Amino acid sequence: MRRLTASALFALTLCATTISAQPPNPEPQPKALGEKVDKKPADPTDAGISAALANDADVKMAKAKIQLAEAELAKARQVVTLKVLTLKAKIDQLKSELVAAEERVKATKGMVDKGTLPQAPLLVEREKLATAKTALALAEAEWKLLTGSDSDKLTARVVDLVALEERRMARERDAELERLVIAQRELLIRARKAPVGAIPDQIRAALDKPVKLGAKGERVPFEKALEMFKKEAGLDVPVRGFPIAEFDAVTGRQLLDSTGQPRTIGIMSQGETLSVGAWFQLLQDENRGAFYVREYGLLFATTAPPDAPTLTEFWKQKPVAKPEPQSEPKPEQKPKTEQK
Repeated sequence: MRRLTASALFALTLCATTISAQPPNPEPQPKALGEKVDKKPADPTDAGISAALANDADVKMAKAKIQLAEAELAKARQVVTLKVLTLKAKIDQLKSELVAAEERVKATKGMVDKGTLPQAPLLVEREKLATAKTALALAEAEWKLLTGSDSDKLTARVVDLVALEERRMARERDAELERLVIAQRELLIRARKAPVGAIPDQIRAALDKPVKLGAKGERVPFEKALEMFKKEAGLDVPVRGFPIAEFDAVTGRQLLDSTGQPRTIGIMSQGETLSVGAWFQLLQDENRGAFYVREYGLLFATTAPPDAPTLTEFWKQKPVAKPEPQSEPKPEQKPKTEQK
């Protein structure tokens, strides 16, 4: 037993001596700069994939599309940003205009209530207020539509507001056109000088005279009406262009009355008494034309001669004042010479 223990101790001592006698393993030193590093040889498959991706036309096209999409996205963002800023400024301006319009309506209404202004300016200011409200509502609806809140309902609301604004603008255009037409008509009436002469004077003198053409329900032909005007009002002037007979619009044949006689244009009397001017108005209203006063008499036509006033215009015009005859100057008396 003692021998085995001694042998084991001797073996351990020998191993320890041997290990301690060996030199330590040197640490790997870093390679100097410029010295080539051994690289692992590249996989030919990876190299082929890289080369194919770099040279493939579809890949290049896809990269170009990505760059273009990024540019378009940046541009779209700028446009949306500018649109939002512009719309915000517009809404602020419209709110200020709405407040000013409300104040103008309030001030104008106060003056109308006091009797210092007529009703017309108040109507104009109320129309401007309605326009301002519509414009602000459209801008606010566009803001909500742009920011994406409840887009379906807002789209319908915007459509309604746009239609309302279009109708309002159409009414304004029609009213403005009507005002222009009336103004031009008044200018033409003032520009047309009333005809002068014996015949126009006779027409003017007869227009206000009352005449009864017939009993109630009696149809008075035009020729008989002219005879009554001549007899009752002294109107004896030529009348040209008025259609005496009635013709069928389709066949062109002359119409006949219940007795088989040619039907002539006339007036259905209600037993009333009217002025000659009113009877002529009734005739031109029922026959789609107008009577024009000329120096030779009356002309019935559907289009007006450039310088001819209608019978109604002539009726309302004041007669041209006739120049008073100038008296001849009296000869100057020569001073008497005194005889010496």
